[in-house]
Amino acid sequence: MKEDFRIPVFFLIAGILWITFSDQWLFSLPFNIEQQAFISKSKGFLFVSVSTFFLFFLVRHSNRKLIKQQYNLNLQAEENRKLFEILNKVQSSIIFSNPEGKITWVNRSFEVASGYSLNDVINRHPKEVLRGSETDRDTAEKIDTALREGVSCSTEILIYKKTGEKYWINTNITPLYNNDRQLSGFLSIQTDVTEYRLLEQKLSKQNTLLRNITWMASHDIRRPLSSILSLVELIESGTEPERTECLLLLAQSADDLDKTICSVSNKINELERQ
Repeated sequence: MKEDFRIPVFFLIAGILWITFSDQWLFSLPFNIEQQAFISKSKGFLFVSVSTFFLFFLVRHSNRKLIKQQYNLNLQAEENRKLFEILNKVQSSIIFSNPEGKITWVNRSFEVASGYSLNDVINRHPKEVLRGSETDRDTAEKIDTALREGVSCSTEILIYKKTGEKYWINTNITPLYNNDRQLSGFLSIQTDVTEYRLLEQKLSKQNTLLRNITWMASHDIRRPLSSILSLVELIESGTEPERTECLLLLAQSADDLDKTICSVSNKINELERQ
């Protein structure tokens, strides 16, 4: 704005000074009356000539400055274009937001992963479009607190696609500052960790089954087996009525052992299917 007024202000001041002091200055020069009269008549031409000369250099300087500024703007625009082109090729979802946390730009990976286009989410807060009923409230509050305080945050959270499908992400939020160290916005990088989460749940179920199998092998099988061994000893040393009763108990223990072995076998098969 100051550059726009510089040239007219210069001519205004120069004109006022010329009108006010030109006669006094010209007549102070060591010229005769005829020369002074000639100078007085041609002082307007002199002013125009001198001002045109200065105008030429001012305009030239201004044009050079404008050309340099335009070159820098074009260079910055090209750098920004290359940067956004690179960001669009990144596999992770990238979100830029303003200091209030509202989205200003997302890359193509975000659009593919979430199903939302830039027009769907621009000027909206990510929580308005990505969170749902099963999103962990404590984790969500951790993210909101980081945004309010302008600090970094890294966590995993369950979010929702535009279709309503759930998926897990690892999100890293970083505050951005300008040259004056003022908060200018946030950068969020989201990586889909759904497969990792599903694998983690699968391993957890397998570990639970393994613990159950171990418990059954060490307790449920040992109990009827111990009974069978004890009954065998009684049969060998007992009377005929005792042997008859032991045989009945032996059959029951054998049946319990068979059921326990079948149960263990079923759990092993379930583990193999997983």
